[in-house]
Amino acid sequence: MVSINYANIKKYDDLEEVFDANILITGSLARQKEEISENTWKVAFDDKFIQKLTIKDLEQFIERLVQTRIRQLERQMNHTPVTFYVWFDDMSLHLCFDFLSGKGIKLPFGCKLNLLSSIEPVLKSFLTEAQRAAIHGHVNIDDLIFFSPGDPGLDDEEPEWIQDVYVTTLQA
Repeated sequence: MVSINYANIKKYDDLEEVFDANILITGSLARQKEEISENTWKVAFDDKFIQKLTIKDLEQFIERLVQTRIRQLERQMNHTPVTFYVWFDDMSLHLCFDFLSGKGIKLPFGCKLNLLSSIEPVLKSFLTEAQRAAIHGHVNIDDLIFFSPGDPGLDDEEPEWIQDVYVTTLQA
Protein backbone atom coordinates (compact mmCIF):
# COMPACT_ATOMS: atom_id res chain seq x y z
CA MET A 1 0.00 0.00 0.00
CA VAL A 2 1.21 3.48 -0.87
CA SER A 3 1.22 6.10 1.85
CA ILE A 4 1.15 9.80 1.10
CA ASN A 5 2.52 12.74 3.03
CA TYR A 6 0.02 15.23 4.45
CA ALA A 7 0.62 18.74 5.71
CA ASN A 8 -1.88 21.11 7.30
CA ILE A 9 -0.54 24.62 6.96
CA LYS A 10 -1.67 27.15 9.56
CA LYS A 11 1.13 29.70 9.09
CA TYR A 12 4.08 30.31 6.77
CA ASP A 13 6.50 28.52 9.09
CA ASP A 14 4.51 25.29 8.70
CA LEU A 15 5.68 25.11 5.08
CA GLU A 16 9.13 24.17 6.38
CA GLU A 17 7.82 20.65 7.01
CA VAL A 18 7.37 20.24 3.27
CA PHE A 19 10.69 21.85 2.36
CA ASP A 20 12.59 19.77 4.93
CA ALA A 21 11.30 16.43 3.65
CA ASN A 22 13.69 14.23 1.71
CA ILE A 23 13.25 13.28 -1.91
CA LEU A 24 13.67 9.74 -3.19
CA ILE A 25 14.53 9.43 -6.87
CA THR A 26 15.65 5.91 -7.79
CA GLY A 27 15.65 6.02 -11.59
CA SER A 28 13.73 2.72 -11.50
CA LEU A 29 10.16 2.22 -12.72
CA ALA A 30 10.03 -0.88 -10.50
CA ARG A 31 10.43 1.37 -7.43
CA GLN A 32 7.81 3.94 -8.48
CA LYS A 33 5.45 3.03 -5.60
CA GLU A 34 8.29 3.69 -3.16
CA GLU A 35 8.91 7.08 -4.78
CA ILE A 36 5.20 7.91 -4.61
CA SER A 37 5.16 7.09 -0.88
CA GLU A 38 8.16 9.29 -0.22
CA ASN A 39 7.51 12.20 -2.60
CA THR A 40 3.73 12.70 -2.87
CA TRP A 41 2.21 15.46 -0.77
CA LYS A 42 -1.35 16.59 -0.11
CA VAL A 43 -1.29 20.05 1.43
CA ALA A 44 -4.27 21.62 3.18
CA PHE A 45 -4.41 25.16 4.49
CA ASP A 46 -6.12 26.49 7.60
CA ASP A 47 -9.25 28.50 6.78
CA LYS A 48 -7.87 31.74 8.24
CA PHE A 49 -4.46 31.30 6.62
CA ILE A 50 -5.81 30.47 3.14
CA GLN A 51 -7.76 33.73 3.08
CA LYS A 52 -4.46 35.65 3.32
CA LEU A 53 -2.71 33.76 0.51
CA THR A 54 -2.33 34.99 -3.06
CA ILE A 55 -1.41 33.25 -6.29
CA LYS A 56 2.02 34.85 -5.97
CA ASP A 57 2.46 33.24 -2.52
CA LEU A 58 1.61 29.83 -3.95
CA GLU A 59 3.91 30.34 -6.94
CA GLN A 60 6.75 31.27 -4.57
CA PHE A 61 6.02 28.17 -2.48
CA ILE A 62 6.22 25.93 -5.56
CA GLU A 63 9.38 27.66 -6.82
CA ARG A 64 11.11 27.23 -3.46
CA LEU A 65 9.95 23.61 -3.28
CA VAL A 66 11.37 22.82 -6.72
CA GLN A 67 14.67 24.57 -5.97
CA THR A 68 14.94 22.73 -2.65
CA ARG A 69 14.41 19.34 -4.33
CA ILE A 70 16.92 20.16 -7.10
CA ARG A 71 19.53 21.04 -4.46
CA GLN A 72 18.79 17.76 -2.65
CA LEU A 73 19.35 15.82 -5.88
CA GLU A 74 22.57 17.73 -6.57
CA ARG A 75 23.87 16.84 -3.09
CA GLN A 76 23.00 13.21 -3.81
CA MET A 77 24.82 13.51 -7.17
CA ASN A 78 21.62 12.18 -8.72
CA HIS A 79 21.22 13.39 -12.30
CA THR A 80 18.15 11.33 -13.14
CA PRO A 81 15.46 13.36 -14.96
CA VAL A 82 12.56 13.99 -12.60
CA THR A 83 8.92 14.54 -13.47
CA PHE A 84 7.33 17.09 -11.17
CA TYR A 85 3.57 17.39 -11.30
CA VAL A 86 0.95 19.39 -9.40
CA TRP A 87 -2.81 19.01 -9.21
CA PHE A 88 -5.74 20.22 -7.16
CA ASP A 89 -7.85 17.58 -5.42
CA ASP A 90 -11.12 19.48 -5.31
CA MET A 91 -12.91 16.78 -3.30
CA SER A 92 -10.56 17.25 -0.34
CA LEU A 93 -9.39 20.83 -1.07
CA HIS A 94 -5.76 19.71 -1.13
CA LEU A 95 -2.99 21.11 -3.28
CA CYS A 96 -1.08 17.99 -4.33
CA PHE A 97 2.30 17.39 -5.89
CA ASP A 98 4.76 14.61 -6.58
CA PHE A 99 8.25 13.97 -7.93
CA LEU A 100 8.92 10.76 -9.89
CA SER A 101 11.92 9.37 -11.77
CA GLY A 102 11.92 9.81 -15.49
CA LYS A 103 10.83 12.05 -18.30
CA GLY A 104 7.62 11.58 -20.29
CA ILE A 105 6.40 8.93 -17.84
CA LYS A 106 2.83 7.72 -17.40
CA LEU A 107 1.45 9.49 -14.34
CA PRO A 108 -0.29 7.32 -11.71
CA PHE A 109 -3.86 8.59 -12.14
CA GLY A 110 -6.94 6.51 -12.79
CA CYS A 111 -8.61 9.10 -15.02
CA LYS A 112 -7.97 11.15 -18.13
CA LEU A 113 -5.50 13.98 -17.71
CA ASN A 114 -5.41 17.50 -19.08
CA LEU A 115 -1.67 18.18 -19.03
CA LEU A 116 -0.90 21.85 -18.49
CA SER A 117 2.30 23.70 -19.39
CA SER A 118 1.62 26.39 -16.76
CA ILE A 119 1.00 25.88 -13.06
CA GLU A 120 -1.18 28.98 -12.79
CA PRO A 121 -4.55 27.32 -13.65
CA VAL A 122 -4.01 24.66 -10.98
CA LEU A 123 -3.05 27.21 -8.34
CA LYS A 124 -5.95 29.52 -9.28
CA SER A 125 -8.49 26.67 -9.06
CA PHE A 126 -7.10 25.57 -5.72
CA LEU A 127 -6.98 29.06 -4.22
CA THR A 128 -10.43 30.03 -5.49
CA GLU A 129 -12.11 26.91 -4.10
CA ALA A 130 -10.16 26.82 -0.83
CA GLN A 131 -10.90 30.49 -0.14
CA ARG A 132 -14.57 30.01 -1.07
CA ALA A 133 -14.83 27.09 1.35
CA ALA A 134 -13.02 29.05 4.08
CA ILE A 135 -15.40 32.00 3.74
CA HIS A 136 -18.68 30.22 3.02
CA GLY A 137 -18.05 26.92 4.76
CA HIS A 138 -17.30 23.49 3.51
CA VAL A 139 -19.96 21.09 2.24
CA ASN A 140 -23.30 21.65 3.88
CA ILE A 141 -25.34 18.46 4.27
CA ASP A 142 -28.47 20.47 3.43
CA ASP A 143 -27.01 21.18 -0.03
CA LEU A 144 -26.69 17.49 -0.90
CA ILE A 145 -29.25 15.89 -3.18
CA PHE A 146 -30.02 12.22 -2.66
CA PHE A 147 -31.29 10.05 -5.49
CA SER A 148 -33.32 6.87 -5.31
CA PRO A 149 -33.41 4.04 -7.85
CA GLY A 150 -35.72 4.99 -10.68
CA ASP A 151 -35.19 8.76 -10.34
CA PRO A 152 -34.85 10.45 -13.74
CA GLY A 153 -31.23 10.73 -14.79
CA LEU A 154 -29.92 8.32 -12.15
CA ASP A 155 -29.00 5.67 -14.68
CA ASP A 156 -27.45 8.17 -17.12
CA GLU A 157 -23.77 7.57 -17.69
CA GLU A 158 -21.60 9.89 -15.65
CA PRO A 159 -19.11 11.91 -17.69
CA GLU A 160 -15.52 10.75 -17.31
CA TRP A 161 -13.45 12.81 -14.89
CA ILE A 162 -10.61 14.82 -16.46
CA GLN A 163 -7.93 15.98 -14.01
CA ASP A 164 -5.92 19.15 -14.73
CA VAL A 165 -2.25 18.47 -13.98
CA TYR A 166 0.75 20.74 -14.37
CA VAL A 167 3.74 18.68 -15.49
CA THR A 168 7.38 19.60 -16.00
CA THR A 169 10.71 17.80 -16.06
CA LEU A 170 13.50 18.80 -13.69
CA GLN A 171 17.16 18.03 -14.13
CA ALA A 172 19.67 18.37 -11.30
